[in-house]
Amino acid sequence: MTNEGEELKLWAENEAKRLAEERTQKMKEKGYREFYSWRKGENHFRIIMSEPRREIEGTYGKQIIFAATTGTGMFDLAVNVRSPVYRMIVNGLAKGQADFNILKSGEGKETRYEQLE
Repeated sequence: MTNEGEELKLWAENEAKRLAEERTQKMKEKGYREFYSWRKGENHFRIIMSEPRREIEGTYGKQIIFAATTGTGMFDLAVNVRSPVYRMIVNGLAKGQADFNILKSGEGKETRYEQLE
């Protein structure tokens, strides 16, 4: 790699770090944790019943934010009120269920969610 290429790479690394720190700071200021990122396959999480839910108006409409834990830590789980996942969570919480195991398959408009036992 040329000297210019190394300089550009170093700049990009520093800029990526700065952007990540900026995003983390903005989320802290708003009182948010890192948001849960759905992955293909099984997604297991536990809703923290003792923490109140919050509402935001997102890009795709109203979203409810639940506090949740996974095997890797605590997250905010944002769910659109028109999503089938929202109905799964609400119905489960109404029955006293806090643990959820949801299978995500497909991408884009072909994305499907299925609650596993």
